Amino acid sequence: MVDARDLEAKGAIFYNLGIPREFKAGTAGHRMGTCYALVGVVGEWTEDGAAAFLKGKKIDVGGLFGSAKTVRPFKEDGKDLVEIEVSYETGPRVPKSYGGVSGGAFWELHVELNPEGKVVAVNKKLHGVAFRESGDKKRVTANGASLIDTFVENKIIPGWPEANPEAPPVKQG
Repeated sequence: MVDARDLEAKGAIFYNLGIPREFKAGTAGHRMGTCYALVGVVGEWTEDGAAAFLKGKKIDVGGLFGSAKTVRPFKEDGKDLVEIEVSYETGPRVPKSYGGVSGGAFWELHVELNPEGKVVAVNKKLHGVAFRESGDKKRVTANGASLIDTFVENKIIPGWPEANPEAPPVKQG
C-alpha cells in the first residue's frame, strides 16, 4: 500500500484539485497577470544513464517547462480543448516531437507584479492535461479547464469526502 505522507516526505508534491483557486493581488497597487505553461516529459530527451554503481537500470528523464506562446481554445466532439504552442525564445532545446508529454500538466499561472513590474508571487491552477500533438509536431492539445472542473465536481469530491468542506463528516465505524 502506498502512503501519501511517505511519498510527500520523500519530496512528492501534491496538488489538491478540491481547493478553489481565486487569485487576487495581495497588496494595493500591485497588478495581476495571467500566463500559461506546459510541463511534461519529452521522450527524445530521455536516455539511458550510466548505472555503474547501481543495480538495475538508470534512465535520465528530460523534462519540459515551456511557456505557452499561443493558447487557442476550441471544441471537439462537444468537449472544451486548448491548443498550445510552446515558446522556445529563451530555451536552448527545441524537441522534434512532443512524444511523451501526454499526461503532462497545462498550468494557468497567476503572477502578481509590484508597481515596478517585478514578480512578487506566482500561483498556479491546473488548466488542463496534454494528450496529443499536432500532425506537424509543433503544437500540443490539452483538455480545457471546464473538463478539469467537471472531473473535480463529479469524481474527486464525491469519492473523497474530506476534500469537500461542505460535506457532513464521515462516520468511522
